[in-house]
Amino acid sequence: MTKLLQKAFDEAAKLPEKNQDALGSLLLDEIEMERRWEIQSPGMPWPEIRERYPHQWLLLEATEAHSSGGQRILERLTVLEICPDGLSAMRRYGEIHGQDPRRELYVLHTDRDTVEVEEDRPGRAPGRATVLRRLPQRRPRRPPRLFGA
Repeated sequence: MTKLLQKAFDEAAKLPEKNQDALGSLLLDEIEMERRWEIQSPGMPWPEIRERYPHQWLLLEATEAHSSGGQRILERLTVLEICPDGLSAMRRYGEIHGQDPRRELYVLHTDRDTVEVEEDRPGRAPGRATVLRRLPQRRPRRPPRLFGA
């Protein structure tokens, strides 16, 4: 929590309960409106995402991108989820990608200054980019042999 927000909460704590509830309701409404705006927005450029979500692992979707010179240029990205670490971000990537493989998803950390994405190699779907490898799928285990076949 920032010092300014803490100061505001300290001051709000001195108000009568009725006023505290009204202020709390206004703040929660504002937070909800901000979340809705982010969900409905057509995405943000990477520098803005870095500013809004410092030092975070994010699951992102490209909302405006194009290919040029073997690179995938990501003009605008939408933040789908904030993840506690890279592994959980990759797991969510796998889940969402499994539901709809046509979506252009990325897992990135906001400590990265720029996003440089190389186009896929031949044999993959055209116009798709590779930033991260998929999590390997486990091979099914062979059932145990019961009678020494």
